[in-house]
Amino acid sequence: MISVHQRRVHSARSLLPASTVPKMALMLCFAITVAYGWFHNGANANQAARLNVIFSFVEPGTADTYTFHINRFKGCGPDRYTNTCDWANNPQYDRNFYSNKPPLPSIMGIPVYAVLYWLERGLGIDPLRTEATNVNSFIINFFVTVVPVALSSILFYLSLLTLCKQNDLVAGLGTFALYFGTLMFPFSTQLWGHTLAAAFCISGFFFLVRQPTNYESLSGLFFGLAVLCDYTTALTVAVVFIYMVMRRNPRSLARFCLGGLFPALIFAGYHKICFGSFFMPASIYSNPLFLSTNAAGGLFDFFGFKQAVFGLTFSSYRGLFWYMPVLCLFPLGLLVTGKLGKYRWVPWLALANIILFFVLNVSFNGWHGGWSTGPRYQIVGLQWYIILAAVGITHLQLPRPWIVTIPGALMLAFSVSNMLIAATVSTSSPNVRPDDHPVIQQFWSNPLPQFYKQFANDNLQFLTDRNFPLRKPQPDRPPSDTRSFIMGRWLGLHGKWQVAPVVSIMLFSIGILFYKQIREKSG
Repeated sequence: MISVHQRRVHSARSLLPASTVPKMALMLCFAITVAYGWFHNGANANQAARLNVIFSFVEPGTADTYTFHINRFKGCGPDRYTNTCDWANNPQYDRNFYSNKPPLPSIMGIPVYAVLYWLERGLGIDPLRTEATNVNSFIINFFVTVVPVALSSILFYLSLLTLCKQNDLVAGLGTFALYFGTLMFPFSTQLWGHTLAAAFCISGFFFLVRQPTNYESLSGLFFGLAVLCDYTTALTVAVVFIYMVMRRNPRSLARFCLGGLFPALIFAGYHKICFGSFFMPASIYSNPLFLSTNAAGGLFDFFGFKQAVFGLTFSSYRGLFWYMPVLCLFPLGLLVTGKLGKYRWVPWLALANIILFFVLNVSFNGWHGGWSTGPRYQIVGLQWYIILAAVGITHLQLPRPWIVTIPGALMLAFSVSNMLIAATVSTSSPNVRPDDHPVIQQFWSNPLPQFYKQFANDNLQFLTDRNFPLRKPQPDRPPSDTRSFIMGRWLGLHGKWQVAPVVSIMLFSIGILFYKQIREKSG
């Protein structure tokens, strides 16, 4: 008989493979933390909507203190200053304005800013000054986005190990591809919400894959937290729930639902407080500027279906496979479902997520993501493409493997290069409108070449609007040079050389992956 203690120890150990494996995962986690934290791409209306909640809640002496109101940043306060159009309001409930974003990034940022605020006050620093606000927004994003996303890479690596026959190289390259070769990279350098939601989905998936461990409650918890960061991840929750039902294991299903109860209560409580409804998301009460009269919920229709389908796939405007060609490898995973044994459900789970997120995106009236580099609404589902690619490369037995590996290596190289350029030059490019001048339409319909030109000319972060401060502009002070920055600047590096340390870390990580593989084969 195995004692209860022995079963618990075995269950805990089953979450992690041999001691040598986590070292590679930790190395990648460290590289991701440094690379993501190397860039601060400032804040625009989207980030301001989240930061306003944090500032309003923490800063004392205003009518918004200890509330989720953003009235004083919406032009409703005594200063009449507006720094975002991304607000929400239900006039049938109250007259206050709130962020139209999911709440968790702001909620996570409140304790971070509270420590910063009172620490700075104690040191004689005014947290409301422009420079302090800019630096604080960087620190908030580091702890709210960068750290959780980097930590999720460990779980993603371990999940790939399980699915890829304990192949360190495939697991490492898959992790590298997701975190450096997709929009996870540039969009973690600002306070968005997409990448944090993806990190929680990756964590939830880990606790599904590491079976049998009876950790479905943790899976439910993380998937629930993802919805609090990005409403669209409710699709993933629905898909996973259906999978859990199909497993016909009532206890597992109950544990999964129990884990999601805490995020569900937060969701219901927050939206009841702000909008008077337990279940309606903030986006339903958005600024009318973003709502269409003939669309479901003011947001969803299929009027631009044809344009959106091409625009989100192969177009140079917002195409998934144009910005991240490594994603083109995902069909390989669908060819090996019969070889995955008890994990044969994974490719179908991944495909269901890919299809649902794509259909949702093309039906959205703002499918292009506004000011965005690439298809930002697809970020929450990018891990499914990489999972399929990694599984396919591992299990697909080809007589000439180079047919896949050489094109795959080139796709990965281009993807990583594009994402590094986006993080360095701009995380967003203007939305092309039908009434724009033809020259402007042509220019911004293919942003990547423009970004490469700016990088070559040492014009980094060139779309950062330094005249869009988070605080009310101070006429007697010039725009702050902390609005956005690259860490290399503080080391005395100039121009494109500011990113040299990040490139070095990325190349070192790849080198270690291949060195470990070569050493194991020679041994």
